[in-house]
Amino acid sequence: MKWTRLIVYALLIVLAIGFLVPLGVVIANSLRSNQEIAASSLIAWPAHLTFANFPQAWNKFCMAEHCWGIQPYMLNSLTLTIPATFSRRCWAHLPVIRSRCGASAATSSCSASSRLASSCPSR
Repeated sequence: MKWTRLIVYALLIVLAIGFLVPLGVVIANSLRSNQEIAASSLIAWPAHLTFANFPQAWNKFCMAEHCWGIQPYMLNSLTLTIPATFSRRCWAHLPVIRSRCGASAATSSCSASSRLASSCPSR
């Protein structure tokens, strides 16, 4: 194995750890109570696992003077991200459909994944 490849792998491992450590801190803090976080530092392992934080955040979390929890905000995020993901997938496969089936098939409908898996529709 060449030294350059070894250096690249070592750099990738260091960067992966650098990105995963904050995620680990967030997960560890989500399993701690508010009193435990206030009594110690933010970067610590939980002394006792607390799963009651999740239903409380879902139903009773106060944000912007309302205590609705994160449920309405999560629904808002899903109504934005799901259509955006499917439309992006459709537009990404449009050149492939045009090259395989012709321009008329690509503009008739945009079910790219089913059209790519099967043969092209009749013209």
